[in-house]
Amino acid sequence: MKNKYLNFIAMAISFLGSPFIVIASMLIFLAWHYKDGVLQFYSYLLVTAIFVLIIPIAYMVENIKDLKFIDLHLTRKEDREKVLLVTAFSVLVGYLMLSFIGMPKPLLLVELVVLVNLIVITILTFRMKLSIHLAVLTIVATLVVFFLGNSYLWLYLLILPLGWSRYYREKHSFPEIFAGTFLSFFVTLVIIAMFVTAG
Repeated sequence: MKNKYLNFIAMAISFLGSPFIVIASMLIFLAWHYKDGVLQFYSYLLVTAIFVLIIPIAYMVENIKDLKFIDLHLTRKEDREKVLLVTAFSVLVGYLMLSFIGMPKPLLLVELVVLVNLIVITILTFRMKLSIHLAVLTIVATLVVFFLGNSYLWLYLLILPLGWSRYYREKHSFPEIFAGTFLSFFVTLVIIAMFVTAG
């Protein structure tokens, strides 16, 4: 039987490391950092929130309410596939809209990195399971270090407690945790390298 205190800690870490919370925090932080004015900041944030957060969350909640999905953790492979496909399409639409309203290139890179990672993860999900929690945290850490420098390398240390929490709660095996972490790190580095070369 698991220790109830450790279980609570693992649940709290899992919740705080949830992909939607981690991505929302990064987007707010970077949008504010790169804003030219408060109104512009809110326009970027609103469009981003709609397509990266609100639409995918609404889709999940609606399907859970209708008992189409078993749980919020999307344990079933087919549930994960549907949510990833909807999220990838939603982020694509958001990316195109943000390009149209003239979002700064650094923030467009963020959208592009999230979009490409989502596509890769969605394709792989048809054959294997990997930790989306760890993938998203790795993406965020890599982007923040790229934009704001090595003083944010400590963000990679957050991978350890999040990985432990997902393993402790039996949501993922170690190979699934490693796959989510290293795959997203590699994909993010490739997109950043292409962005730097093109820029």
